[in-house]
Order: sequence, then C-alpha cells, then structure tokens
Amino acid sequence: MPCNEVRAVILDWLGTGKRCLALHHNDQAITPQRPKGGVMLRVQLIHQRPENALLETWLHAGENRLPPWQGALAQDPMTGQLWLVQWMTCDRCDRLFTHLDAPLNPCSAG
Repeated sequence: MPCNEVRAVILDWLGTGKRCLALHHNDQAITPQRPKGGVMLRVQLIHQRPENALLETWLHAGENRLPPWQGALAQDPMTGQLWLVQWMTCDRCDRLFTHLDAPLNPCSAG
C-alpha cells in the first residue's frame, strides 16, 4: 500500500469508533490501536529474530533515523520481531503522521 493510501486509511480510521486497524506498507505491518485516551501506534521493522549484530545496528540506527519517534523499540518474545511502539494522547494525534513517517521512510510528511 503506498504511503499516501496509508495516511488516507488512518485518517478515515481516526474518524470512526473502531479500536484497531491493521495495514501493510512495504512489507511492514502498521497496527494503530485506540485504547482510552489516545492512540498506540506500532510499526513492524523486522519479521524474524535478528542476530545480535543486526539488533545493535537497529538500536544505533534508531538514534539517527527516528528523531521524532519518542516511543520504544520492542521485541516480540515469541517471534523475535522488532516493533516501534509509540503512545500519543488524543490531543497529540495530529502528530501521528510525523511519527509514522520516520519508520516508513522514504515517505515524507505532507
């Protein structure tokens, strides 16, 4: 799904009462959820358990590549998949695309 379609689907979803959404962009899963009070955005980075060297690369890459991302890098204990996880309160949901653009690079805001 192209980046502009991802944005359109998420904007539509934000206008509904649905709690969860599942999307894919360039083989990355994007799963925003809406618990009370905000939005939790999850973006999948790696599909399988990375070797330690690759994990270290992601940790260092995150310092430079994901400056607007103020969430966490999480690893699924069962599959080893790496995810970026970001929580935003409802009054900060306007920043959703700023946070989403960084891990989905080369998409750009706008």
